[in-house]
Amino acid sequence: MGQAKSIRGMLLLLLLACNHERVDLGGTGASGSAPTLVVPTRAAPPARTAPDQTPPPSPPSVLRPAPTNLQPMTPGPLLGVVSRTELLPPISGGTLAVAADGSIAVAADPDRDAVYLIDVAKKAVKTLPLPAASEPGRVVLDDLDQAHVVLRGTGRLAHIQLKTAELTQSEPFCRYPRGLAYHAATGMLHAACADGQLVTLAAKDHTVVAREQHQFDLRDVVFGVDDTPIVTRFRSAGILMQNRGVELETTPPNMPRPKIDTSIPDVSQVSFVSTRATFAFRTVVAPDGTFWMLHERAQQDVMQDDRYVDSNQNCGPVVQAALTHWDGNKLPVVLDNLQLSGLSAPAVDLAISPDGRFIAIATPGAYVQGDSSVQLSMLEDLEIEARIEPDERSAGDNFACYKPQLIQAVQGSQAVALAFDHDNRLYIQSRFPARLEIMQVIDTGGRGTSLAAAGSIQIMLNAEDVRDAGHEWFHAALGDTGVSCAACHAEGLDDGHTWQSATKGRRRTPTLRGGFTETAPFGWEGEYANAATVIREIISKRLNVHSVPEGAITAMTRWLDRLPALSLPASPAAESGKALFESIELGCTGCHFGPKLTDNQTRDVGSDVHVQVPSLLGLGLRAPYFHDGCAEDLDALFTQPECARTGHSVLMQLDSDRALQLRAYLESL
Repeated sequence: MGQAKSIRGMLLLLLLACNHERVDLGGTGASGSAPTLVVPTRAAPPARTAPDQTPPPSPPSVLRPAPTNLQPMTPGPLLGVVSRTELLPPISGGTLAVAADGSIAVAADPDRDAVYLIDVAKKAVKTLPLPAASEPGRVVLDDLDQAHVVLRGTGRLAHIQLKTAELTQSEPFCRYPRGLAYHAATGMLHAACADGQLVTLAAKDHTVVAREQHQFDLRDVVFGVDDTPIVTRFRSAGILMQNRGVELETTPPNMPRPKIDTSIPDVSQVSFVSTRATFAFRTVVAPDGTFWMLHERAQQDVMQDDRYVDSNQNCGPVVQAALTHWDGNKLPVVLDNLQLSGLSAPAVDLAISPDGRFIAIATPGAYVQGDSSVQLSMLEDLEIEARIEPDERSAGDNFACYKPQLIQAVQGSQAVALAFDHDNRLYIQSRFPARLEIMQVIDTGGRGTSLAAAGSIQIMLNAEDVRDAGHEWFHAALGDTGVSCAACHAEGLDDGHTWQSATKGRRRTPTLRGGFTETAPFGWEGEYANAATVIREIISKRLNVHSVPEGAITAMTRWLDRLPALSLPASPAAESGKALFESIELGCTGCHFGPKLTDNQTRDVGSDVHVQVPSLLGLGLRAPYFHDGCAEDLDALFTQPECARTGHSVLMQLDSDRALQLRAYLESL
């Protein structure tokens, strides 16, 4: 089966390379017929089993050695890209919606603050400009011939009449809206916001109907089988659910380090690792009512030599794209855990065809390496090939990650958003070049057979090149790891993950927002004097790349330094909390003062190690806390002596009212 897959993959790449041209809808070429590749049918894969059944046998393990030499960086498409005056927002993905019949597509462009209405049959594009820094994001279509677009930068929704292209904006309704869903049965929109609000608005006029306060850092909202909105969280990759009036968070299960059967030749030389889920970029509902969450997985075990490579030979780098399949009827039951070995990280969007057979995944960072930024697979194949659960029937409960057989669906573009119509046409929005590409996805023989992509329509959305060198390098898949800086710092944030350092112990990922160059020196021990040094160190030692152009480091520093911290709204209690923070009694301002709320010093606060005093800007969206991630939330400052330690032990003496006031102030920073 593996040989057949390899032959299929090569043939499909040849087809796509030769068929990448402007053609009429349906893929008609010079002969007027849709070019189609016929690939020999292969045996159908075993059916997916329920979680409590014995899984099908896994393919034979292919052990590959970890890279040992630093890899040079090939700038490729980044040559000639310069820094810009205006700030380009980080890539968030998921900015495309397509009508079921494929007649209309609506694409949001956060780089240019615009929305495009595309008449697919006519290849006609109507550009609707938005005010600067609107940062349009998620797009949904309703059944009233309207489109709705989240404006992340202004806290509004754009309301578009599809027939007239009239665009209006709502009043601001929350801080940093992200997810958006339309519920046809009620005619309501549901918007999920980073400040924890789930806001219900009438689709006809964007009147706010209801608000619910949830935990911070919401990402997507989807509807389950009982019409109950389900919300996800970004950095924790969690699903929030109510249980007897108490909100609980369920995250994809950690994958523990398995036992190793040393009787298998060479298996003892392979380092298997434990992982946990981070960064839920996109969650969608499949046709069968189940949920698919596209997220990342980060290594939990000790990183040898503090490198993001070498310690995970069989499964690739220590940050990887992954999928979790949730049962929509029995949440939070997990049906599958899939690790997408070989894909560039991060992957920012996915789409599932209406018949449930095909899945497409967008990885914009792959573009810089000259790889396809869209991967395509039959869903039932992927569920078998990418499984990361231990095979219970294997001797010694062995575990391995396999690289799934994915089809590279498009070359030469930086895909950020995907959608299918009911005819299994795949729509691909690329940020560079700014275009919409459409191709027909074909199953050439039925269940478990090979795929082909026939035809390629390309509709240019905008010819203006607005790339920024720092933005490009930050999101580029680097070296042989295929990991970008954005993999751990998506949207300039942190992944909420605490790494196990072989030399330093536990160290959590820091945020990069809020003017980070003013908090030098860098590293938790303050070992890096300036931003250029720490960026070079991370890229070379952790991403296995060297010879990065000096201009790239300068450009990344400049772009990152302009990313503002994400602050939460101040509650009435925050003013009292501010007075507490600045009081002599607590002494917080002895270390946390100035515009960044840090003295830029390294201090021992009771952990027997001198660590950098961090900025407190954007603190509410940065859990867990402290250099070792000891405190899962801000409440731990007041309730857990092992986290507060001697340097913060005075906080343990606050009564509940004053603790709430101080927490309110810290959340508002």
